[in-house]
Amino acid sequence: MKKGSLLILLLFSYFVNAQYNDCGLDKKSIALAQLIIEDAKQLRSELICNKALSKAAHEKAKTMAKFNLISHTIDHVTANEFLKNNLIDLPANYHYFGNQVEAIQGGMETAQEAFDYFMSSRSHKEHVLGELEFYKNQKHIGVGFYRDLDTQYEYFWVVYITGLAKDNPKQSVTKTKYKIIFQNNKKPRHRKH
Repeated sequence: MKKGSLLILLLFSYFVNAQYNDCGLDKKSIALAQLIIEDAKQLRSELICNKALSKAAHEKAKTMAKFNLISHTIDHVTANEFLKNNLIDLPANYHYFGNQVEAIQGGMETAQEAFDYFMSSRSHKEHVLGELEFYKNQKHIGVGFYRDLDTQYEYFWVVYITGLAKDNPKQSVTKTKYKIIFQNNKKPRHRKH
């Protein structure tokens, strides 16, 4: 292969892989995100890699390892609550003590094994591939992976796929912001936006 062709191939590979960099903090989590996004049965028209979700997913995987437990609720904290505690602004219709966002797995060493596990579970598959209308509207993804050889499971995987309040500002649970508007040199008035 000529040097020019090799350089083009390397650059193409770099840019293809770079599009997934915000999907995870390491190669394993990025590989799982890529499997999810590129699966032929994925029903979402778009999945956006979200670095904040990836950081939260990594923290959740690390927390599961710390407790040596695979659970959506650890130390009385639910999946939605965990994201909100990590400053992820979920839509208002996502119940604070619920889980409309998280798929978890423990014990599988590779991204492909973790993906296959999710595909073998009806509820995980519905979420990961957007098979239900509610999930199909979620377009942000972050994946976390953590390894701890001193635990029962050794490998911990977390997938967050969710909507965000900014996707539908009418449903945001954050406080309304005000902007001062000046009109014709009159007194400023406040307007919601």
